[in-house]
Amino acid sequence: MGLFRFAVGVALVFASLPALAQKSGTAGGKGRIVYFANPETMEKAEVAFSPKVAWAYADDSGPAGKRIHVLLAESEAPVVELSMARDRANARRKLCAEKKAPFVDLELNDAGEVELLHQCGAGHFGTEMVSTLNGLDSVVVALEVFNAKRVKGTLRGGEGWCGDGKYCEQTEDYLFDAPLN
Repeated sequence: MGLFRFAVGVALVFASLPALAQKSGTAGGKGRIVYFANPETMEKAEVAFSPKVAWAYADDSGPAGKRIHVLLAESEAPVVELSMARDRANARRKLCAEKKAPFVDLELNDAGEVELLHQCGAGHFGTEMVSTLNGLDSVVVALEVFNAKRVKGTLRGGEGWCGDGKYCEQTEDYLFDAPLN
């Protein structure tokens, strides 16, 4: 009987994992942030990343108008600092360099399509565009909710194409439910 209760308890814990990002302001999942440790030699390094906090904001930084940024972070520190900044683009870089707190800032156009992916890993800030070089988007966002108050969905990314629409190496697998401020 004890083993049965244990098995039921374990099943309930695993069944609740997808619900981690069901509450507004939360994120879940695992991934890694890859950055150039030495830009001169193109030497890469990486840091593990498991976001817990999600927040979204709008700005007019895009060439065609409004952009929506979805910020995923391991703590609320980046969210608090960016929410108070007037120039959030510079604040992102400064926050990364000074605090070295890892974060991912997904930049979407007003149709909810990925434009850019900004990442901070170990004090190194980088911006990348979606690459389709190998026939598979390097970043895939599936939005469940995209309106004036909320952005909810998943972000997956990886490198290489190993058939059947799968990455050879998955680098990101996050879910988020971000209030839009």
